[in-house]
This record gives sequence, structure tokens and C-alpha cells, in this order.
Amino acid sequence: LGRSRNKPHRGVRKTIQMQDGLTVYIDLMGPFDEDLKGTIYEMLMMESTYGWVEVDGIPDKSSVSTTERYRKGVRDILSNTGQGHKHVARVHTDDGTEFKGKMDEELIGNKTKHTTTGGYNSISNPAEGALSRIQGCARAMLAEATGGVKEKYYTALRGAATARAAYCINRCGTRKEHSAYRKAWDIEYEWSDEEHAFGARCLVTVPKPKRHSKMGSVVRGAVWLGRHLDTNQHAVVYIEWNPDTKEYDLGPIDYVRTVNVFDNEFPLRMEPRGDPDLVKFEGFVDKYGPPMSMTHDEAERDASSEGKSDEEYPIKAIIGTNVKGNKKHYVVLWDDELESV
Repeated sequence: LGRSRNKPHRGVRKTIQMQDGLTVYIDLMGPFDEDLKGTIYEMLMMESTYGWVEVDGIPDKSSVSTTERYRKGVRDILSNTGQGHKHVARVHTDDGTEFKGKMDEELIGNKTKHTTTGGYNSISNPAEGALSRIQGCARAMLAEATGGVKEKYYTALRGAATARAAYCINRCGTRKEHSAYRKAWDIEYEWSDEEHAFGARCLVTVPKPKRHSKMGSVVRGAVWLGRHLDTNQHAVVYIEWNPDTKEYDLGPIDYVRTVNVFDNEFPLRMEPRGDPDLVKFEGFVDKYGPPMSMTHDEAERDASSEGKSDEEYPIKAIIGTNVKGNKKHYVVLWDDELESV
């Protein structure tokens, strides 16, 4: 008999399809509870050349809603990456019905090829990875802005946090890779003093036509949610303290030109002390700890200093050593017992 030999597996050669145009990857996230914009799904679109992502909410999972969002998303991607002279040659989605019907008609009319994953397969759709990064960033923003305990705030601000996360990820690079903005424009994005922390307290000047009376308040308390670069406006949501429920009622999202933002104060994680409308700020009372009258930065510094003690513990003798990882540990003898530190 001949000898048996293990032959290495030969790689499968894949056919490379050449195309003149962009590829856009699309995926949906949801369903969620309805947010302040009345949406229950988040639709993500990712461009293949620079990795630019656009995210926006849609009210349902119909092909009509996804098609309308697709049109706006393509316009934003081409404009934000300086590729207005190009066209989308291929759109890649999963095999859901929301990407058929009206969506297929739109793509055929634009002479755009439509490919699918053939079922759920995150490897063949890079939009899945982008969704994961945006979800993590949005959760971190919501946790900082609300304290991470009020489901009401998470639900209402979900869409705004997701949009802000995509905005930041497009403009922030990593140690291993430049940002999509840097790749598209060959310069780093300049973060101006118009950028603020998501959920920070702000005061908005109320225009005369919107004041309830001539003696009505000139400013109104709100929290800052992001920027709208097309109109050079700030996205804010108005808040009013409800003494019965001991939490803030969130008003509609508004876009304003001028706003005064306090980046180290997060009302949604605190109770107000003094004016409940946050116009005359006197401090906050932490709902999840002892009363305090300090800014958020002062509270963090105070919390970081806790647990530090100046008390000394005398050692009788060092009786041994051991190594854990790259660190050397000593086994010491205290006053009356053996303990490893």
C-alpha cells in the first residue's frame, strides 16, 4: 500500500467582481421602545471606501421606511466624504423583506446592484461590526448622562445617543487606524468649543414668539444632545422637574442656534437643589448617595479620593515571595497572623 500523506488544504479562489462606484452596507438594529422621535428601529449605512457610517431612526420595518432612509443616507454619505461625483454601484444587506419591494425598485431605477448575505451572517456584512461599536459608544454616553439606572431616559434618548455615537466614531481615530474623516479629507477633525458632553446641562434662549407671555422666562433648561452641521445648530431636549415622580419629564427635541452648556453638570442623574428649572443653579443632590452641593467634576474627584487611607500597618517580617504574572508579591507576617499581599 502507498503511504498516506496529509496534504495542506488549498485555498478556494474567489471571483473578484470589478465595479465602478461605491459599496454601501446596510443593517437594522431593533426593535426598541419608541424614543422621543417616534422611532423603534435604527438603520445603519456604512460606506466601503473610508468606513463612514450614518445612523438614523425609522418608525417601522417596512420597505417604504427603509427606502426613504436609504435616499437620505446616501446623500449624507456622499456629501460628508467628498464623493458627490460618485454613485453607489452596490448595496449589501441581509435577506429581510424590508430590503425588498420598494427598495429593489429604488436600486433598479438607480442601476445599483443589490447583494445579500443569504441569511444572517455577520461576517459577510461589515455593518454588523459598525453597529456593535456604535452600540457600545451610545451605552457609555447614556450611562454618563443618566447614571445608568433610569430606563425611561434610556428609552427616550436612545436615538439621539446612537446618532451622537456615529458622529464621534466617524471623527475619532484609534491607535491602529485613522478616523473615517481623516481618510476622506486627509486632515484631522478639529473639535471646537461648540462640541459638548452628551447629556450636559444647558440653557437655551427662548425666542419672543415662543414665550408664553411678555413676562415669561427668557431662558429654558435643557440637556445637550449633539450638533447638526448642515444647519450649524445644537440639538437639545427640554426638561422639567416633576416633584411627584422625583424625575425629569423630557420634552421634544429642538434645534437651536445659541446655547450655554455646562459640561461638568448632568441633571438627569441628579435632583435639583434650588430652582427646579435649572436657571438659577445652586447645586445638585445625588439621588443615589448622600446629599451634596457640588459639580459633577467635584463629585468625581471626591469619589476617587475615597478608600485612600493614611493608616500604617507594621510588618514583623518578610517570610516569602511569589510571582504572579510579571509582578513580585511578598508574603509578610503582621502582628498576629500570616497574610499575603
